[in-house]
Amino acid sequence: MKKIDISQVLTEGVDVANRRVYFASSSEKTSEFDWSSVEATIRAIHVLCSESSDPIELHMASLGGSEYDMSRLYDTIQTCPAPIIFIGSGYIMSAAVWIMSGCDYRMLHENTEIMIHEGSGGMDEAATHVDQEIMLEANKKRNSKWWDILSQNSRMPKSFWEFVGKRDLYISAHEAVELGLADKVITHPDRSQYRDYRNNKLNKKMPKAKTSQLVAKMLNRVKQDKTKFDIK
Repeated sequence: MKKIDISQVLTEGVDVANRRVYFASSSEKTSEFDWSSVEATIRAIHVLCSESSDPIELHMASLGGSEYDMSRLYDTIQTCPAPIIFIGSGYIMSAAVWIMSGCDYRMLHENTEIMIHEGSGGMDEAATHVDQEIMLEANKKRNSKWWDILSQNSRMPKSFWEFVGKRDLYISAHEAVELGLADKVITHPDRSQYRDYRNNKLNKKMPKAKTSQLVAKMLNRVKQDKTKFDIK
């Protein structure tokens, strides 16, 4: 069994022993899609694929970023000879949604928020009128391609994604599974065996007078009128 190199996991985001890749740029301290974060992830996938065809876990929390860098990682995943398991948490937004959709098995932690919208393609407001027309046309073609990808990797048709993508669409992890963008929600296991002391304390009801006193103290601290709030 391979020994985990903790320094590599912390600095490069790669756990070779467990075949896990954590998407981010350690140098730029960002989880957005740019050359640095995508290049590091692609190199890690290539190295892990060269070792075996066992599944690779791709862990991600990202607000999105460059469509061009996203498409590069998407193509790498589609040509990878090993299955890619996507594990999302926190937020999977914009470009990150396409990466999630294209992985072979997609899991989301319970409180993950997903946001979908059409791409901007790096539109430049300072560009000339002719340049803007060219960029708009190119952007329209790119968006058409992205909606094709979502329709191929979900239960919903392209027309649906084109329509809802005109505005920011926020959905939950469970809704992502219903739409077919993800396959499973990672629910929280029962942790009561670790929390006996806490639970015993919480189960002891506080006297109402003390509760009211504590509430009044906190409301006063945030400058809220205590007469407008009542504990039942």
